[in-house]
Amino acid sequence: MINIWATYCEPCIEEMPDLQELHEEFKSEGVNLIGIVSDTPDEDNEALAKAIISKTGVQYTNIIPDETVINNVLSNISSVPTTLFVDSAGNIIRDLVVDGYAHLV
Repeated sequence: MINIWATYCEPCIEEMPDLQELHEEFKSEGVNLIGIVSDTPDEDNEALAKAIISKTGVQYTNIIPDETVINNVLSNISSVPTTLFVDSAGNIIRDLVVDGYAHLV
């Protein structure tokens, strides 16, 4: 599960504790959760993202996107929060969940 969020997005931040609970519930079944901070790389936003992660108690991995992630993933995302469900090979296996609504891909 990949959750794309931004430091300016209140709904993104509000859902993070719930996502942490999901992560805890399913990690023993081999399901992983990764957050991507969409409004980075940016020094100020990276510091803010770290503060948000600390405040929300999130322990799942959150990444600052590199050029490849920006070009291949984020360039196709129109709003946050967006959640993708992918298999171990990186193939999208479920509908995208954007702002709480499922969208066909």
